[in-house]
Amino acid sequence: MDKRNVFMLIILLFFITGMSYAQGFVHPGILHTEKDFDRIRKKVKEKEEPWISGWNILIDNLHAQLDYRPNPTRVIYRGGGSPQPENYSRVMNDAAAAYQCALRWKISGDKRYAEKAIQILNVWADTCVQVSGDTNGALAAGLYGYPLANAAEIMRTYPGWKKKD
Repeated sequence: MDKRNVFMLIILLFFITGMSYAQGFVHPGILHTEKDFDRIRKKVKEKEEPWISGWNILIDNLHAQLDYRPNPTRVIYRGGGSPQPENYSRVMNDAAAAYQCALRWKISGDKRYAEKAIQILNVWADTCVQVSGDTNGALAAGLYGYPLANAAEIMRTYPGWKKKD
């Protein structure tokens, strides 16, 4: 048996044995559950430490403000080897803003932060078509895609986010 066939056999065995031990996916597959948000809301409302200090840090952050202005681009560049200068800081900051505004909405119930998070998510979805650069391009997709996905998962419970978006 050649190396390729051995490798494929190992992969197949991994999936077969993994399926028998796999646990079901618990939605949402993000950092927080609804139970977490219920607990955080209660702790913040009661001004209990360290939750209230963490909340105050969040609401003071420049990314978690209603006047935050997203800066999307058609192509995200990270790493050398591209004809353009790196610009990944644009998505890095906007992903942080979308996530932090989503958290502010989910914890406070203030719909203005839901709308801000949605605005940021929608403008990136409407604008960005590619991640480029050297192997750091793939890194950028994961590093900044993850907080965008977390923000979107939080916002999917907001009834004001239009289905078409």
